[in-house]
Amino acid sequence: MAGRGSRPSGKIVRKAPVRSAIRPNRQAKFKSGRATKAGRATKAGRATKAGQAAQASTGNIRRPRRTAPGKKALREICYFQRTTNLLILKTPFARVVREILLECGMDYRIQQSALGALQEAAEAAVIAELESKSDMIISWTTLI
Repeated sequence: MAGRGSRPSGKIVRKAPVRSAIRPNRQAKFKSGRATKAGRATKAGRATKAGQAAQASTGNIRRPRRTAPGKKALREICYFQRTTNLLILKTPFARVVREILLECGMDYRIQQSALGALQEAAEAAVIAELESKSDMIISWTTLI
């Protein structure tokens, strides 16, 4: 006679998993006892090198084409020259400006239009500096 907290007599029954109400289309964890053969190699392919060569030749795996060195950089330069949006993100730039203003003294307030003008001027200065450096590099490579 089984008591209230005792174990049931007989064989142990494994309960089927309950399907989730959140994701009803999800497969049950213990649906079947067998594993699928999707990730396994065949016996012929596993046994010999000839089988491996046959498997490699029949596959349609193509490596991606390699781009020439510097081609991606040139593509990015052309993209950024075409676009008119700002290169520096607005919130980090505003954070740096406010940090500099705090170092100067009192707690200053700054308008959004003033931040935009500062950012435009800063980007123009950075771009001018980088252009002069690239011209210098080009002239040095022709001399060497």
